[in-house]
Amino acid sequence: MSYSVLSIMIDKASKENHENSIRFSALTELSWNIVNILSKRIRKLCSFECMGKQSDFGFHIEVDEKRREFEVLVACYVSGLRISELAVTEGAYSQACCLLRQEIESLTQLIHVFNDTRSNDRAPNIKVLERQLKDIYSLLTGVAHLISKEDLQNFSSLAYQHHPADRLTLPMLADCLPSFKKEYCDLLLAIRALTMICVLGVIDKYMARHFPHLAMTPGEIEELKEIYNLLCRSVPEVSEHVLRFEFLF
Repeated sequence: MSYSVLSIMIDKASKENHENSIRFSALTELSWNIVNILSKRIRKLCSFECMGKQSDFGFHIEVDEKRREFEVLVACYVSGLRISELAVTEGAYSQACCLLRQEIESLTQLIHVFNDTRSNDRAPNIKVLERQLKDIYSLLTGVAHLISKEDLQNFSSLAYQHHPADRLTLPMLADCLPSFKKEYCDLLLAIRALTMICVLGVIDKYMARHFPHLAMTPGEIEELKEIYNLLCRSVPEVSEHVLRFEFLF
């Protein structure tokens, strides 16, 4: 079987999984709502008035290395959000765990930069995270390092359960094409959404420190809290790992 045929079959399966994820998971729309709030925060952070200060000689641009360090991390995190969403919704759950693990590391590094505790020559120390997020990080690490045998087996369907015309038939017990698994789709989308909310919390603290007038309003925080509570109700498996909203803002 040529690689081109394999690619076509994977693309077809990924498209079907993406459609099923949108159809059967309530977390896709919830995630889009969080991304919309994050987008509004980013737009304010990128506004012209945040780029410098007004003085007696007029407006001048300021280059602050600490601020640049923080905002580069925000940019790296935001630029990968679409990729992690597609990995989950298309059924590439093992790869999605790697991406979500990195997103939590981005959150960790943002906290370090905000607290001025970042180390340039080592990975971010997850000790700054709340216990619940540490637990989630450990679960993702088990899959990312291919340690969690049970999860890896559950991610894949058994090849002989499908009609050979629809699936990739090889002398293997595991199907080589991605399969839609609602429980894993919901769980990983919930972890992604929870991480986004935590990142929003760090960004808002950063805005409150440097640009108090641009911090989130009580109404905006209440809107995000409603989404947060809906997230906790929608995915019982992740509820034991969530933080009290007040810890974030």
